[in-house]
Amino acid sequence: MDNPISFNKLKLTNNINDPNINVVLTSTHKYVPEIWIVRCFDVKNYNELFTNPTALFAFKETEYIAVTAYQNQNITKLKINNNPFAKGFRETGQSRFKRKHHSIDYQAQSDSSLDKGVSLTYDSESNQPDDPPLKGSKPIKACDYLSL
Repeated sequence: MDNPISFNKLKLTNNINDPNINVVLTSTHKYVPEIWIVRCFDVKNYNELFTNPTALFAFKETEYIAVTAYQNQNITKLKINNNPFAKGFRETGQSRFKRKHHSIDYQAQSDSSLDKGVSLTYDSESNQPDDPPLKGSKPIKACDYLSL
C-alpha cells in the first residue's frame, strides 16, 4: 500500500437510485467508519476479497448518525458552505473555489458561532473544517490501495 488513504472525492447520498458510484446512507441510522486492508494478489474470485481482511480498523470516536436536515441554522450554513457540491444552496450561488476571497469573513462568522455551542477545528492551510473521514456500511472496493 504505497498511497495514502484519501476521502476527498467520497460523496454521500440518501438516494438509493443514485446512478453514480456514491455511498448511500440511510437517515437516522448510526455509522462507524472502517478501513479494510485486503490482500488481493492471491485471491481467485472477487467474493473472497472481503471474506478475510488482512486488517480491519474501526474508528469508534468517529461514530455518527446520518441526518438529512439540521435543526440548528448555524450547522446548516456550515455544511452548505463547506460542501463543494451544494452551490445551489449558497446565497452567492458560487462554489467554494470561487469564494476564496470570502473565506476570511466566513471563518470570522464561524468563530463567533463557537460561543453558541458549535465547535469546529480548522485546517490551517485550506481554512476548511477538519471532519472525520466518512464511509458507508460497505467496505471500499480496492485492491492494492484505498483512494477515492
